[in-house]
Amino acid sequence: MSLSIYRLDRDLILAENRIREAQYSNDLKASLLEFEDYLFSEGLSVARILKYMTMANVIATQFPNIDYRNLSETNLIQIIGWIERNKKNGNTKNSYKYTLRKLLAWQKKEDHISKVKINPNVTKTKLPEEMFTETDIKNMIIHAENPRDRAFIAVLYETGSRISEHGNPQIKHAVFDKYGASIIENGKTGMRRIRIVWSVQYLIAWINIHPMKGDPEAPLWVTLQKPIEHLKYDAICRMIKRTAKKAGIQKRVHNHLFRHSRCTHVANTLSESQMKPYFGWTSDSKMPKIYIHLSGEDVDNAILNIYGLKKTESEKIKLNILSCPRCKQTIPDISEFCPACGMVLTLEASQRLQELETLAIDKMVYLLKKYPELSDIFKEI
Repeated sequence: MSLSIYRLDRDLILAENRIREAQYSNDLKASLLEFEDYLFSEGLSVARILKYMTMANVIATQFPNIDYRNLSETNLIQIIGWIERNKKNGNTKNSYKYTLRKLLAWQKKEDHISKVKINPNVTKTKLPEEMFTETDIKNMIIHAENPRDRAFIAVLYETGSRISEHGNPQIKHAVFDKYGASIIENGKTGMRRIRIVWSVQYLIAWINIHPMKGDPEAPLWVTLQKPIEHLKYDAICRMIKRTAKKAGIQKRVHNHLFRHSRCTHVANTLSESQMKPYFGWTSDSKMPKIYIHLSGEDVDNAILNIYGLKKTESEKIKLNILSCPRCKQTIPDISEFCPACGMVLTLEASQRLQELETLAIDKMVYLLKKYPELSDIFKEI
């Protein structure tokens, strides 16, 4: 069974309806829907067709008097000029150009396709201060509302997965061993196995209360309220933004920021050849070099070394794992209780537990005084 966090069929219908309800002519609407038929005949995915149809609708709205069944060179110059003057980012501009190329392929005007130039250098890297720190990740986990959200955020960060990969595994794709676990995900470069260690106990805690934990075919990430369904993209976005807000994070938060941040954090630990399969990049990808350059730790250390300075380990905040003193289970360093045996691990947690126990005893004494008949019930318990 193949899962998707996106509602692509629904979204494509909505895109078709936007075309049918647009202000341009019925003939133009018909030509765009013919273009859609061509895209399906090419065997493209629904996601790709949705992208092309959305972009084609925007172009048609901007240029409603053009015959899209027979684009002329003059039409091309007009549309390309509009794209280049547009204030959208480079990736969005390229998306318009790819759509334009596809329209030309539909019309069998291959000689015009080369005139639509794609900009290959549009990757905009994030500045270090725009990315999550490991402290940000820990704060989000602490402020998450439930075990599912804690596991989702922890595993998303440690794997550095694309959100489309992270949201789609089934329970059977989480494989546990004595070192932690591996998540099997299906991404741009096919299926891959991703090792997790730090986040594994959050994943175990979630699977233990998963509403469908007895079904290995069930989605790993599901809604918490009935009807139990696969957790979709819009719900994931809301959960992440809500958790980040509760954690007091002021940065622009989005799903892909977890991947950007993780790639940067491990760029000076993993080699390029290790990063490529781990993060799902092709063998000729230039992405590892970008993140190694962005991390800048080697250069930073070299400059400090000139002045006889060296970063202390405390300055290099890392995600660490601990061993439970009682059951020896590997656990995240921010755990207050061992998720395996329940042992209290911090003084603060112990104090809170004692306060709750005192509160519970006081409440029980109060209830027994007010309702003496409850004493028989408590005896049975």
